[in-house]
Amino acid sequence: MVSPENEYAERKKLYEQEEARYRKICRLFTWMRLIAFIGIVVNVYLALSSASAVPGAIMSAVFLVLLVFFVLRNAHFNRKRDYYSTLVQLTDKEIRILQFDFYDFPGGTQYLEMNHAYASDLDMFGAGSAYQYLNRTVTHMGQHQFVDILLNPELNPETIKSRQQACRELSGKTDWRLEFRAKGHEKGVNGSPDSLFDWLGQAALFGVKPVILSIIKVYQFLMLVLLVLVLAGVLRYPWLVLAGLINLGIVGSYLGRITKISRILGKTGDFLSSYDGLFKKIKEESFNSGWMKERIAQLFKDDNSAEKEIGKLRKLLHSFDSRNNLLIGFTRNALFLTDLLLVLKMEAWRLRNAGQVKNWLYILGEIDVMNSLATYSFNNPEYVFPEPAEGVFCYESVDLGHPLIAPEERICNNFIQKDWHSIIVLTGANMAGKSTFLRTVGLNLVLAHTGAPVCAASFRFKPCQIITSIRTNDSLIKHESYFYAELKKLKTIIDALQSGQEVFILLDEVLKGTNSIDKLNGSIILLKKLLGFSTSGIIATHDIALGELEKEFPGNILNRSFEADISEGELIFDYKLREGAATNMTALFLMKQMGIV
Repeated sequence: MVSPENEYAERKKLYEQEEARYRKICRLFTWMRLIAFIGIVVNVYLALSSASAVPGAIMSAVFLVLLVFFVLRNAHFNRKRDYYSTLVQLTDKEIRILQFDFYDFPGGTQYLEMNHAYASDLDMFGAGSAYQYLNRTVTHMGQHQFVDILLNPELNPETIKSRQQACRELSGKTDWRLEFRAKGHEKGVNGSPDSLFDWLGQAALFGVKPVILSIIKVYQFLMLVLLVLVLAGVLRYPWLVLAGLINLGIVGSYLGRITKISRILGKTGDFLSSYDGLFKKIKEESFNSGWMKERIAQLFKDDNSAEKEIGKLRKLLHSFDSRNNLLIGFTRNALFLTDLLLVLKMEAWRLRNAGQVKNWLYILGEIDVMNSLATYSFNNPEYVFPEPAEGVFCYESVDLGHPLIAPEERICNNFIQKDWHSIIVLTGANMAGKSTFLRTVGLNLVLAHTGAPVCAASFRFKPCQIITSIRTNDSLIKHESYFYAELKKLKTIIDALQSGQEVFILLDEVLKGTNSIDKLNGSIILLKKLLGFSTSGIIATHDIALGELEKEFPGNILNRSFEADISEGELIFDYKLREGAATNMTALFLMKQMGIV
């Protein structure tokens, strides 16, 4: 089996070759454009300076046609060059991520909600975060949906299984995944569709009836006939001028409404151009998973295909943008009422598709998100897709590791916890690995809910709500003390449980904002209260006395620990989860080693 590193390296080499080839072609067409332009200048000069202007005029026209052809082809090859350049950058990015070099990628800090149930504690966003490591989305909707699946666990096992099937399928389509992302990078597809949605929600500015469009098209044909007759000398040009002035008056009477549409849609044409490319990329590939088939069926209905309809609007907007050129805008409106016809066509498109567009873009966002998860799956072939279970709580894992820690530094542990009304008291010295283990358990559980693989050899879990209290902060702005902030988080847990929710909790040093006696007594009371609800989880603590509750609640409270061993004057951490409570504490030893005491 070829490793992900080698697959990316092979593709990067091929993409670099294609980029170099198109770069050469672009240089050739640049010279050909220059030659065609020189040909026009020379022949215009010859036509003006010779007795017969006909040969020079004909050759000027020929070179003008060639120039237009070369310009269009050069633009096409420029897009090809840029496309392969993007693919080179994307493969290089994946190679870097495989080496855990991803800290300069967007961390999504704008999505961090400090009051979220677990986002801050489990490093969902920011430097070195799950978002920074996993996110490959290229659409605005996809980016927001990716945030949504990280922050809102899916609780339906069947939905999770369906996502897993799609993730498996897409992980095997390396070329398609990369090309999909490259298409998304072409023209700023990550821009917000808000302007498009704003236009879709506007009241109709024109009463669009098919007969009106037909009348304008007939009128355009008559104007074309008039233009030909004037150029042929059959009619005098004042007739054309009069018709043009009437046309400008007609368009001018609707100028306010036309300008309003232009202002709302702005640069939506570029935005739709990339979406058009993404829809085409989806349509040209065949998929077998039920999750993908279900979405493709909604995108590509015979009578209302997303790709076809988005393509139509893109072309209309591209033509509409030409009005920004005053000369072109003036001429085409004077001759053919072009702006009026285009806005009428756009209004007809809006009436036909307004109810579908958001759904199309939402589905595109879902596929965009799945592309991110599939890339993560492909990059980690040793990871396993977890088995979602129904019924009572279970978290059963073998060789569970933190996915954001490089393999050479990662320490894996077996972790099993079953049934509700079950709490593990995790004890251990400072730096022994308790907090990292809590994040390992939590982050893998979040990933399991998304349908992605997890960093483990095997994994079985009950989908449920997740609430953590690992990294509690005070707030000067809100005038909240550290202790009060912690109490608010604990109140969140109790409120969720009292509402009937099933909750998996991860707590680190409960009530650490108060004195040791108060802390121990409060922790004992909290633990006993939690056991009365449908909850399960881990409470990490330095208070070994808290582990004494295992005797009072056998089977409901279990002691686990991370030990720190002292050997020949050295402190050794193996970061391996052990049964029972910790026995070695390290604070005094470390203070002596550092010469503090």
